[in-house]
Amino acid sequence: GGKDNKVYICEAPIDALTIKAFNPYSSVIATGGNSTPTPALAEYIKDKEVYLAYDNDRAGNLFIEKFANHFPELKQETYLPPVGHKDWNDYLQNNQDAQMKVSNMPEWKQEIKIDKAPLEKKENSLEVQKKTNEFEQGFSK
Repeated sequence: GGKDNKVYICEAPIDALTIKAFNPYSSVIATGGNSTPTPALAEYIKDKEVYLAYDNDRAGNLFIEKFANHFPELKQETYLPPVGHKDWNDYLQNNQDAQMKVSNMPEWKQEIKIDKAPLEKKENSLEVQKKTNEFEQGFSK
């Protein structure tokens, strides 16, 4: 789920991952190329701002048109990749500025905390090997 009230609907799972990278607080749904909106989508998009992020091609435009006809009551906008890019993943792969934007987003950077408590003294490998040998010798007697 997402923390905001937005849901992006796209065609492929790789596009969903890319859109999620740009919109980390939003929900993203990949239809797996299904060109017809299904009633099952209604549950996930109810009371949400819907962004149709299908591919920038004939099939994508057809889905957007069908979606608008299937869910006329919903607030919906198209969210197509910039001109010259087939889909959002194509845009990310071929746009260095977009890659930098995603990699520098604070939502994706995690602070690593190092526990500075003293470590327990561990036996070194020679001590372990010596105990193993003594143990094995006990069985051979």
